[in-house]
Amino acid sequence: MKSSNPITPALAGLPPEIAAELEDHLLESAAHSQSRGAPAADAQRLALHQLGDPASIAHACHRAVRCPWWCRRGLPIEWRALVAGWMALGIFFTSRVCVAPEPSTLSIAVCILAGIASVALGAILLRGRARLRRLAVAASIALTALGGILLALAEIRPALSTSFALGPSLSFALATFGLLSTGVLQSRRLRRWAS
Repeated sequence: MKSSNPITPALAGLPPEIAAELEDHLLESAAHSQSRGAPAADAQRLALHQLGDPASIAHACHRAVRCPWWCRRGLPIEWRALVAGWMALGIFFTSRVCVAPEPSTLSIAVCILAGIASVALGAILLRGRARLRRLAVAASIALTALGGILLALAEIRPALSTSFALGPSLSFALATFGLLSTGVLQSRRLRRWAS
């Protein structure tokens, strides 16, 4: 003989908080079906059928709770790469102040500015909000321009490059990653995601 309430046995063995939440949804769906004239047992079986496998749903819920917040939000892989890249560049640029042979005051200021701006851009991207995307694009363009200016200065005045904590190769890396970042942030897929 079939149980008159198929919901309770279907949720047996699930974590209590997830089982309670699923039961609420199932009972609500069953009540909706009953209001349309379905018998109670049939409405509950229909709700279970529409829900799918409760164990796999419970597993997905549990995994979502354990996953870091930036993973849970569904950040595209390109966005994650930009976050990691800008954070790494920011830390690297700031650390250049300590290892440059004879940095000038301006060079130290530029390194600290580039480092802080890169880390801030990474943090802005982590938020993943539509209204911050324009700010991220503007910051990416500004950092690209900074890298380009430093490259131009190194070409115009080669003697200055010895006092740069960010030498030509690092300026090139900043300009290149900035251009790449701007292009990725402007891509149609990411614009749709961040909207």
